[in-house]
Amino acid sequence: MSSSFREIRITDIVLPEYIRESGMDNYSITELADSISEHGIMQPPRVVAVEEEVGKFRLVFGLRRLQAAKVAGLEHIVCDVAHDDGYIKTAQQQLVENLHRVDISPLELAEQVVILSSYSKGLSQEDIGKMCNLSRERVNRLIQMDKLPRACRKYFVDNPSDEDRKPLREGHGAEIIRLLGKSEKEIADAIKKAYKEQMSVKQLRAYIGKLLGDGKSKNKKPDAYSTLPDSLKKAFMSMEDDFGGTLTLKINKDNEYSILIDAGDIEGLSDTFALMGYEAQDE
Repeated sequence: MSSSFREIRITDIVLPEYIRESGMDNYSITELADSISEHGIMQPPRVVAVEEEVGKFRLVFGLRRLQAAKVAGLEHIVCDVAHDDGYIKTAQQQLVENLHRVDISPLELAEQVVILSSYSKGLSQEDIGKMCNLSRERVNRLIQMDKLPRACRKYFVDNPSDEDRKPLREGHGAEIIRLLGKSEKEIADAIKKAYKEQMSVKQLRAYIGKLLGDGKSKNKKPDAYSTLPDSLKKAFMSMEDDFGGTLTLKINKDNEYSILIDAGDIEGLSDTFALMGYEAQDE
């Protein structure tokens, strides 16, 4: 892939349709802006020329850096200008790296999956999942989560001014998408309530069940759940309350248990199992 570095006026950089600036994590953007003011931009954003508009460039990746540069008061920014279609593969690689950032929030992760999907025309959700080491079900769930109100992103990230409340997690988002189809206000009100009352995933599931009038608990435990050892019951509860996810319990003819897990935080879930003397293995 060929590219070159060029200083570009920020107002000449346009965003692809699938990238939305509203609702970004203002706290991290401000921190990055301070760093840019002091040290400059360490890795220039990548852009590609807009064929139909001379002098305009479309952002490939580097939205956070572009936003931080605006906050820092810069009018021009040095960009890495791609000159062929190889930028698509590079963008895919960059986005996959972003997916595994430790500090990435659930809705930011969802947006990254949607962006990656847009660069991967013709690929199924299963293919995208393999690229990112995510299950097809989780890819689909994240794509749905990206449809949640943008103004509510702040409830899914750490808020330094509200240290007494923890941000909502991916498990919460997985429950809230059940409200898609309702009005944006109804969805936003549910998110705010979950955050302000610090609901667990299980509590939110029950609350949304009441809103939908189904009176049913999503991911209801099979009858065999009552036969599990107490330590595994605790592991189940820990996953639902702390991580969120989907469990499928299977028992073979020899009464041997197998548990299939699709969790939002597999590392944290593995730690929970390890503390209880069980080893969690990826399938």
